[in-house]
Amino acid sequence: MFDIVQPFRKKLNFHLKRIEMLLPVRSSDLMKSFLFERASRISFHSVILFVLLLMAGQARSQVIPNFPQQNTTIPQTQAPVPGNTTITDQSKNRNVVVDDPRAKARQDSVRLLRIQEEDPEKAVKKLKIFGADIFTNKSLDFVPVTNIPTPKGYILGAGDQLILNLYGTQFKDVSITQKITPEGTILIPQVGPVFLSGMTIEAATERLYGKLANIYPLGRGMDLSVRIGDIRSIRINFVGEVVNPGTFTLPSLATVMNALYFSGGPTESGSFRMINLIRRNKFGQDSVIRRIDLYQYLTKGLRINDISLRDDDVIQIPPYKSRIELVAGTKKTGYFELLPGENLGNLLDYAGGFVEDAYRNVITVQRITSNGRKFLDVADSEVRKFEVINGDRVGINKVPERELNMVTISGSVYMPGAYPLDRNPTVKDLVKRAEGPTREAFLGRASLYRQKDDMTEELISVNLGRILEGKDTNVVLKPLDRLEILNVTKLREGLIVRILGEVNNVQADTNKGYFPWFEGMTVEDLIIKAGNLRAAASPNHIEVVRPKHLLSDDPKDVNSTLGERYNFGISRDLRLTEDASQFKLQPFDIVYVRTSPNFEENQSVKVEGEVLRRGEYSLIDRDERISDLVKRAGGLTLYAYVDGASLIRRSKLSKTEIDQQQRTLNEISGNNRKAAVNADVITKDKEEAIGIDLAKILSKPHTEIDLVLQDGDLLSIPKHNPTIKIEGEVQLPTTTRFTRGVGLGEYISRAGGFTSRSVKKRTYVVYANGFAKKTKHFLFFNSYPEVRPGSRIVVPTRTVADITSAQIIGSIAQVGAALGGLVSIVALLRTFNN
Repeated sequence: MFDIVQPFRKKLNFHLKRIEMLLPVRSSDLMKSFLFERASRISFHSVILFVLLLMAGQARSQVIPNFPQQNTTIPQTQAPVPGNTTITDQSKNRNVVVDDPRAKARQDSVRLLRIQEEDPEKAVKKLKIFGADIFTNKSLDFVPVTNIPTPKGYILGAGDQLILNLYGTQFKDVSITQKITPEGTILIPQVGPVFLSGMTIEAATERLYGKLANIYPLGRGMDLSVRIGDIRSIRINFVGEVVNPGTFTLPSLATVMNALYFSGGPTESGSFRMINLIRRNKFGQDSVIRRIDLYQYLTKGLRINDISLRDDDVIQIPPYKSRIELVAGTKKTGYFELLPGENLGNLLDYAGGFVEDAYRNVITVQRITSNGRKFLDVADSEVRKFEVINGDRVGINKVPERELNMVTISGSVYMPGAYPLDRNPTVKDLVKRAEGPTREAFLGRASLYRQKDDMTEELISVNLGRILEGKDTNVVLKPLDRLEILNVTKLREGLIVRILGEVNNVQADTNKGYFPWFEGMTVEDLIIKAGNLRAAASPNHIEVVRPKHLLSDDPKDVNSTLGERYNFGISRDLRLTEDASQFKLQPFDIVYVRTSPNFEENQSVKVEGEVLRRGEYSLIDRDERISDLVKRAGGLTLYAYVDGASLIRRSKLSKTEIDQQQRTLNEISGNNRKAAVNADVITKDKEEAIGIDLAKILSKPHTEIDLVLQDGDLLSIPKHNPTIKIEGEVQLPTTTRFTRGVGLGEYISRAGGFTSRSVKKRTYVVYANGFAKKTKHFLFFNSYPEVRPGSRIVVPTRTVADITSAQIIGSIAQVGAALGGLVSIVALLRTFNN
């Protein structure tokens, strides 16, 4: 990848020179060595990103929201020492005041390198440490609040802006705004410099009151108020196990928690409970003035020792001393840090206590020893005394899934479920607790399932009816017994009847005509359930078939009789009168409602094309024919092409009929492994054209050629069509005009002639009326069919097929026969000449 970076060497060297000017010598050398020694590991996009960040370094300025001093440049006298100011790590999304270009360039460089070198496994591990999420949670905001009244006890320092207001009812108001200088003073007109640095706001107000009282009538009609305007910036140093060690520039109102948030918090090796705040006293000695325990905030929300910071304070995070892993059984899990003297009980407190199903009697602790991990059991009474040490792993099991005093009742009772054994010790008590058996309960035999010592179950049958009546001994229950009471309706075979024929059964596709049987059900009842009779039904021809039922299972009683048949009539209105049928149905009876012989549904045909009154006509006679339909339509027009008339019929074919028609079509098209032609696939439901000779039909009506019409037939009589369509294996499939007296060969020539794959002797013609004729051939001569107006000439395609021995022998035989015939003719001619 270094070769890819080579074109950008000049640009890179230019910005490296800027780094040398902005960073200390040692830092600049480290950056250069990192880039050129690891050039093979830095991607092209990373170099471009690095260059862009450096170019935008001086232009960008990032601030803390709501910080009043965000547009104020730090005076030169307050500028941090080069190389000692580290700005907040932007990869953590923290914003601080940035006014030092050296620190800005340094920040962007460090952020880029961290993106390249970040270890994802360490990031995942840190999330498991208790408390680490507060430094990565974007919902938490520890930015110092600056838009508040001047806090009591605030210690003034260089850079703070003071606003002095002198006011009174008899005097003109006076306002003085001054900033504390690096020397710690403010300059008041007519008073001179007043030293205020290091004083609290209250003490500074008293000093200013005394100084201004010499000039203004304070206490005699005029008063003084002092407040802070813009606050100063302070530098806080982070050392030790911190995510972003270095020096941070923060507002003077910042506390320890604010600073920890901006620094990213402790690392995975850092302590959350022994964070030291180090401050230098007036004698120049550093000492720990506060020790911060983050667990007080994490578990109780208390900010103990979260005091305000001062300039040049040091926050030191040492490594942890004792960390224990809690894996299960508590409301919080992860790695917890304990202080000396804390025990297992404190660990459970920090974790929020047990979860609901935790087994509290014994807690398992895994401890690292020189020989491996050792398992220890800690009783509930020893939790507050047991001392856990660094590296221990604590796990709490779940309460066992077992019921000690439970019995269960299911089935035909009003309140099935589990109940305590001590309150329901017997079968009778348990049934009573379940609010008793339902009406459909089968009381003659109930099933009691009992678990044996070997964990198998045994079945104990009880007569529940006699137990409830007190006639049998009440059965004593044991733990985990299950009592099941069956439903009497489920013990019976499904009793059904069936009705078929002319009834309005809208759910026939679903129920197949089956309906539940009820005692006393008549034929009329079943017909009503099936949606009443259809108009085509014959109420006088009802047939009921009853299957044979034999009470005996003796094989000698078996005969050829399968059932009994009953025929009778019913009233069509199905009313419950004295004349209604009294025939009672029995289970598994089948009722047939026959069709009336005098009922015919409306049937219609349609005529279109060249007739005077085309449209749809209802059939009024079973023997109505094509000639009758033409007559009813007013006859033919002058433009009718009689030879092209066809009858289109909607047919439903069986599989056998489909196969037969397909074979016939193949024979016509010559599809015998030598030739093929595209043809429509014959399907079960299809509209097909029936070839008719309308001219002969009209000349000889009501003869065999005059077909009887069927429901849905369409008679089509086209106009005269003087065109011929040539398709199939020709050079240019086309449509040409019809010329009287021209044969098929001429029309083939109009289409460019045959191709090399044409099967000439299989060529056929489809006429406008649906008839088709194929080419006849004798020896080497082909006799093509006649071509009429509106015809289609179809030339089949020769298919590639293996030549079998039978085909070779057949061909040789044909050639031999032809040669023999020629020899005989020649011999006869010679004899005749001689």
